[in-house]
Amino acid sequence: MGYKRKIFNDKSIVAAAAVGVMAVSAIVGGVMLGSSNDKNNNAIVDLDEGNDILVEQESDRVVSDDKNIVAENVNNSDDAQNGNNSVNNQEGESSSQLTNQLDPGDTHVEDSEGQMQEDDTLLKNQEGESSENAEDANVSDGILGLNFSPQSTLIWPVEGNVIIDFDMENTVYFATLDLYKCSDAVCVQSAVDTPVYAGSACSIESVEYDSEIGNNVTVSLGNGYMLTYGQLKDVQVESGQVLEEGDLIGYVGNPTKYYTVEGSHLYMKMTHDGVAVDPLDYLNYE
Repeated sequence: MGYKRKIFNDKSIVAAAAVGVMAVSAIVGGVMLGSSNDKNNNAIVDLDEGNDILVEQESDRVVSDDKNIVAENVNNSDDAQNGNNSVNNQEGESSSQLTNQLDPGDTHVEDSEGQMQEDDTLLKNQEGESSENAEDANVSDGILGLNFSPQSTLIWPVEGNVIIDFDMENTVYFATLDLYKCSDAVCVQSAVDTPVYAGSACSIESVEYDSEIGNNVTVSLGNGYMLTYGQLKDVQVESGQVLEEGDLIGYVGNPTKYYTVEGSHLYMKMTHDGVAVDPLDYLNYE
């Protein structure tokens, strides 16, 4: 019995020792577990902090990228705006250049139209003046008693033979010029210094000189009838003077170089409203 108790006592010691070992192991394990948990927690904290840093860095990068993108967009927008302004300026310059190019043409067109209007105005004024002159002439003719008509007759300004006839339908031979052409006047042969008389009552319209017909006098007979006497010398009348039938106008002169072969003569041209007519149709042959 004494031996068994000793064994039991030894077993109790062993058990107590085992329990103590287990307790120590538990304590050590708890401490190690706690340390491990702390390390894990620290690692987790470190990981979280690293993630936060990475997130912050990523956010900063994103924000920076966004800023760069915004800046680029702004720059691109400015460039686009500048480009648009440049295009608009170029279009404006092109339009201005086109306008400037067209303006001279337009100015030229406007100037041409203005000149045409001025010409029309001038023509109308001339027509108006002619009409007024015709009316004044008619009034003047009425006042002066000039009333020439197709039934009126002229006395012969000089006596002589007709050496060149009136003919506007056929050609007539001109000896000095040695050619045939239409003739809008008649030439009555007469010696130099022969007096030339007014064939009818008239008013003197002009006294002039012409290289072809020499000194000449144009008179108004009335109602649009005009008569020109040419190849004269010592003209006795002046413009505006009123003559009666048979009044002296001047004298037959030497012929011009256009009529040297024909010799001295009186040149007579008659018109009605500006159209040449044959003076011989109105001369009195009695």
